[in-house]
Amino acid sequence: LESSVVRATGASSFALSASGGGSISTKESNLSTQGATAPAVIAGMGGELFLEGGMAATGGEASPVVLARGGVTATNATLRANNAEAIAISGGSVTLTDCAVSGRMPDAGVAGTKLSPYCVALYQDGGAGSALSAFSMTRGALSAIRGDLFFVTNTGASIYLEGVSLSLAEG
Repeated sequence: LESSVVRATGASSFALSASGGGSISTKESNLSTQGATAPAVIAGMGGELFLEGGMAATGGEASPVVLARGGVTATNATLRANNAEAIAISGGSVTLTDCAVSGRMPDAGVAGTKLSPYCVALYQDGGAGSALSAFSMTRGALSAIRGDLFFVTNTGASIYLEGVSLSLAEG
């Protein structure tokens, strides 16, 4: 997919999804979703997604930009979640180079949850691929617009950062 636009507006919709040995590559594309529970990019078990340049954004609640049970690799991309964590990794891996990433989860009190807000979540659920959830970022910027940068639970986790500009929300 090159120099394209993909927009999904419904709940539980997505812009791109690959699983079961499938692979998708994008270059300078604009991917977005607006519905609740609608990640822009989903790598299911055995799936791989490659993003070069471009932008991926979400607007709906519980809609991370990237949901990885497989592998996601992005270079020179802008990834922005406006109402959720930016990256959710459940037994998969996300590798970012020279990317600008931001996540803005709703306030726990407003959203009715007991979880504090965060930008990158590494966890394990019933549909996860492996016992390790991995996040790697080289250069670029990682911003938690509301809450913490990382949240890890119920999984073996690997987080690697090199030359990344980190920012936390105030208060």
